[in-house]
Parts: sequence; C-alpha cells; structure tokens
Amino acid sequence: PEEFRERFSRVQLGRFCEGGWAYWGDARADMMQVIGDVRGLTILDYGCGSGQLGMYLAMQGANVSGFDLSPKGIEVADWASRKYGLKCSFRALDAEEIDYPDESFDLVVGFGVLHHVIKYPKAAQQLARILKPGARAIFHETLWDNPLINFGRRFTMVSSDAGDAHLTERALQEFGAPFAKIQVHKCHIL
Repeated sequence: PEEFRERFSRVQLGRFCEGGWAYWGDARADMMQVIGDVRGLTILDYGCGSGQLGMYLAMQGANVSGFDLSPKGIEVADWASRKYGLKCSFRALDAEEIDYPDESFDLVVGFGVLHHVIKYPKAAQQLARILKPGARAIFHETLWDNPLINFGRRFTMVSSDAGDAHLTERALQEFGAPFAKIQVHKCHIL
C-alpha cells in the first residue's frame, strides 16, 4: 500500500508529470484539500473508473465504496484493491440506478464524472438519497462556460461534444435541485 500511496501522491497529486505541468495534478491536490481528513468516513467514489481515488482515500482511513458504468474499470479496481490489501467495494452500476441504501455515505467524491451523468434525470435524486444528513458531495469538473477551455476544445476534440453534457454553472444548479445547498467554486481559469 505504501508504494501505491507514494505513486498516487507523486503522479495524481503532483504539479508535474512527464512532459511538464500537470493540470489534473493541481486540480486533484486542490480537491484533496477541500475533502480534508477522511479517517472513519464512509465514502462513495462516484464514477470511480479504475478506483485510484477511492483506494487512496481508503489508505487515508476511509471506508470506501465505488461505482462506475464500466465493468472493465471495476475489474481493474477490484484487482488493484486486492493487490494492495484494501477493503474497498467496487461495483458496475448506472448512476440512475445505484442501489446503495438511503443515507449510506458521509461523503461522495467524483473527479471528472458529472459531465457524463448530469444529463440523466434520476442521477441527482439517487445521489441525494444516498447521502447522510449533513453529508457532502464534492466533484471536480471542467466547466463548459470557460471561453479559454472552449477555444482549446475546438482544436482538440474529434466531435463538438464527444457525448458529454455541456457542464455549465446553470446546468449544475439545475442538477443540484434535490440538495439543500449547492456551491460552485471556480478556479484554474487557464
């Protein structure tokens, strides 16, 4: 586990990677600061992919579950969590049909996933349902209302939206309707 923790910190939270500055490393580090101490918390890694964020949080003392639409991603997450001896539970699920019991989680975290699920009407209600009273859901995303990023997208994306929802502040406010409070914190304009 120490090998994974060190590698995750260096690669996923570091400011630099092979080839230069790592935007995602800065963003993940910022997100970890907002998340804070996770010891003893029951956390859901929302759209976990191959489970790296969830496994890192488990190494910090959290009880972690994770889900993703990709069965292959879940297969990798299960393999890696067994390899490192972590007690994480990963499942292939659809965001509109998550079947965790009501009020299951102290914290839900997601990195780069809302632009995939925000277009599904039941996803927000399901997310609100599984949060304990007073719990938080923290997501990090790239917004579509950033003109500089949109300029870059024009030259780097094969299609105009690649199947992703256009994640604007207004779309986030609409998605957040089932929640008592929603806060959008903008940073990293470049």
